[in-house]
Amino acid sequence: MDSKAKNVLRILIIEDNAIDRETYVRHLKQSAEIRFEVTEVDNAEDGLAICAAEVVDCVLLDYKLPDLDGLEFLGELAKRSPELKPVVMLTSIEDEKVAVQALKNGAHDYLKKGQFAADDLLLSVREAINKVELINNLRKRTEDLERSNKDLERFAHTVSHELKAPMRTITGFADLIRRKDTQLDTELERYLDFISNATQRMESLVIKTLEYARANQKALTRELTDLDKILLDIREDLKAHIAESGATIISTKLPTLKVDPVAIMQVFRNLLQNAIKYCDVKPQITIDVSEKQGEYCISVRDNGIGFESRFREQVFEPYSRLVPRSQQGDDGSGLGLAICKRIVEDHNGSMWVESEPGKGSTFYLMLPKD
Repeated sequence: MDSKAKNVLRILIIEDNAIDRETYVRHLKQSAEIRFEVTEVDNAEDGLAICAAEVVDCVLLDYKLPDLDGLEFLGELAKRSPELKPVVMLTSIEDEKVAVQALKNGAHDYLKKGQFAADDLLLSVREAINKVELINNLRKRTEDLERSNKDLERFAHTVSHELKAPMRTITGFADLIRRKDTQLDTELERYLDFISNATQRMESLVIKTLEYARANQKALTRELTDLDKILLDIREDLKAHIAESGATIISTKLPTLKVDPVAIMQVFRNLLQNAIKYCDVKPQITIDVSEKQGEYCISVRDNGIGFESRFREQVFEPYSRLVPRSQQGDDGSGLGLAICKRIVEDHNGSMWVESEPGKGSTFYLMLPKD
């Protein structure tokens, strides 16, 4: 409902003072654009019953009522009314704390009795209605997005399940041919290797696609997390790769942040694995941190092959590959950095990269302190 386009608005006045009710009705009648249909009650219970059973475009609520105060009314309204109602709180109490608490509890505007004119009341009513319209529109879009994301995840699950079976069949038959014919010629052996490698890459891609779809669905579990401990665990997990490549990892002391430890570990693991994989010399990785206006900026710098600056955005796009498959290995899906960026943004942070061919890359993670 667009309140600006509606010529008739239904107003519920909940006020135990008859003189005040007459004043509000008189103010509302001064509107030249909108006609108001007014219902008046003198207690909270009758007001709650009307809100639950009838269409009410806005409630003018007295703070001091004989059965409930305004804050208690707002709490009961949230329980009993299936839809959000615009509420303007009216009170003679000279206490800003009451106003703040009223707005926190669900009021959409606040006026002090004896200190507002007709135009002030009409403006408050319009603004309260507009606020609720915006909230309802946002809720609907959020619900639509959540429903769409659930559909996407179900689709990803179905596709991954349906694709894995034929891929296993292809790999199985390739292995069966090898076992039955031990005298395979070199060319046929090479073809079978192509088949096996292609199906393995496809299976890895399916798994990563499902992981990417889940990344937007999984609710973050935020807890105080020592990033130094995260880094230590990753180094232990990658011990064999680090030793084989001769990689050196140097890190300054990292902060403790309220983050999802599993998700953040995935980000750092991906960055370290890429730094080791895409390097023509012994990898040198430096992790540093700085504070900037309530945020931590964590940098992960490597001496890898790097890339041209015009690809800075493309590297975070799903299925993006700047490196030939021969250098990626069988598990290169083009989704790792896309998932990392989504995880960081889900933490209300940002992620970007600076790079130069032959001189390595530096990935930046900006994460809020709280």
